[in-house]
Amino acid sequence: EAGGDGFAFVVQNENRKIVGTQVGGIGYAFPRSFAVEFDMSRDVEFGDPNDNHISVMIPWKLGQTNTANHGLSQVAMTSDIPSLSEGTHIVRIEYDTRSFTWDSLLRDFSADLSLEYLAEHITGRAGLLTVWLDGRRVIVAPLDLIKVAAP
Repeated sequence: EAGGDGFAFVVQNENRKIVGTQVGGIGYAFPRSFAVEFDMSRDVEFGDPNDNHISVMIPWKLGQTNTANHGLSQVAMTSDIPSLSEGTHIVRIEYDTRSFTWDSLLRDFSADLSLEYLAEHITGRAGLLTVWLDGRRVIVAPLDLIKVAAP
């Protein structure tokens, strides 16, 4: 069967010339990064929920290496999407810090975020990461991009 595991949109502040090495993990295994993972292959060893999902992957602790392991880095995920391996799709990724506070985000937002993740991010500048697929909002996740990518 042709094709690969998927791809990731990655924002990182580890190194200008860094290349991910996690084979099967879509290549973003390094610290100070976040990835929006578009996964088209179920890798049981990484805790993939299925073979067609989008996930936001962020190290839960500062200095921790990001990984495609959903048990260690996933902060948001959806599989309520059309097949990523069929046709052409349009993706838009937004990060907005203009009008959000952690108090409002935590009151209006529900997710399976770990207490460890929240403890690391709640003291920073609140931002809202939104992923759109084919004109439909599919993921909304709070994060502090400065804490994720801080040197």
